Amino acid sequence: MFAKFSPDGGRVAYVSKLNIYVEDIATGKIIQLTKDGGGNIINGTFDWVYEEELDCRDGFRWSPDGKNIAYWQSDTKGVGTFYMINNVDSNYSVPIPLPYPKVGTTNSAVKVGVIPATGGPTKWFKVPGDPRNNYLARMDYIPGSNEVMIQQLNRLQNTNTVWVGNTKTMALKNILTDKDEAFLDIHDNIVWLDNTTSFTWTSEKDGWMHLYKVSRDGKQMQLITKGNFDVVNINCIDPAGGYVYYIASPDNFTQRYLYRSRLDGNGEAERVSPKDMAGQHSYQIAADATYAIHSFENATTPRRISLINLNTHAEIKLMEDNAALKSKINELGLRGKEFFKVDIGEVVLDAWMIKPKDFDPQKKYPVIFHVYGEPAGSTVQDNWGTGDNLWHHYLANEIGCVVISIDNRGTQGTKRPCIQKMYLPADRVIGCRRPGSSSQKDNEPVSFY
Repeated sequence: MFAKFSPDGGRVAYVSKLNIYVEDIATGKIIQLTKDGGGNIINGTFDWVYEEELDCRDGFRWSPDGKNIAYWQSDTKGVGTFYMINNVDSNYSVPIPLPYPKVGTTNSAVKVGVIPATGGPTKWFKVPGDPRNNYLARMDYIPGSNEVMIQQLNRLQNTNTVWVGNTKTMALKNILTDKDEAFLDIHDNIVWLDNTTSFTWTSEKDGWMHLYKVSRDGKQMQLITKGNFDVVNINCIDPAGGYVYYIASPDNFTQRYLYRSRLDGNGEAERVSPKDMAGQHSYQIAADATYAIHSFENATTPRRISLINLNTHAEIKLMEDNAALKSKINELGLRGKEFFKVDIGEVVLDAWMIKPKDFDPQKKYPVIFHVYGEPAGSTVQDNWGTGDNLWHHYLANEIGCVVISIDNRGTQGTKRPCIQKMYLPADRVIGCRRPGSSSQKDNEPVSFY
């Protein structure tokens, strides 16, 4: 798994049966670096919590000079066992044991070490804190150095402690600590700038999701994206051009537009998406931010995909306009989805409704509410959405009802989450699943969105 070339391209490192190997391409010689993998020990990859909740799978990194490999090791001893059943490749089913911590139970103990790529003993970083009640959520080499950056997330996941570790001395230095009263997410938007003297960092420290520029020693932190809006997605950080390109929705959260801001923090956010194309835009941007694959859609326009010049937004080549699909949908004669807002006092919620084709405003109709209560997603978006969208039109017309969906507070469809904390014993933790919720400690605060 996770085969990766060495920086000089002469070797490949990979994980097999929970151990790390290095193979020389020219000679085919294989060196087994770790030998304790198996049983309770996992090298170079992760257990369920890291895989599912922290999006960690690839668990090792080549050093920039190719001399060493830094990797995660997990010890699952003491973690409860969940049994899955394999009943597809034999006459009799076989139980598959899986270390799987449930709420309030023991987590794996995880640590980060460095081993020579030619073989030898592993040196381990002594990261402060209980390794079973903290997560080493991210680790990577700082370009052109013998240092790694480690992000340590506490079990409650409201504090992210950032360490810089020297792989020669194994010394650790805390350069940044990000905190939130409710919950911190992990972001993968770190790009090193100014000859690795600074890096980009995503945080909600001012109440909005924004990108910052942080000095390598952590003493200076400058806001890059400015405004009373969340950065929904970082699309491209272009150090040479001096800009970061990102999706945001300052005025209408049911829509998405591309903006850019200067990496030096000067000036205000600049909209890149055309003003005459109201709806949702997405972009795959080239590393130098010259060209992009642009997708556009809204509630009445199926996705239109084209190659554009990002500087002018001029279309170079149309790749798909879905005109045939739009024509077929138009033949159905459906009523358009109507967007509206619901003011509940504490926050204004986005909503939509679908009415039957023969809707009579003088009549009363039953209402079906479509609900998706997890904060990870939003149902009220100005997009094409032919999946549930067509199903809801079918309900409206066949039953003769009105279908309504309202983004509950705390979803990505509301401007700011309204968070309420409650303390519950481990066997009564309920509500939406958030990263780390499977490993919530007894009597820790649970956030309800």
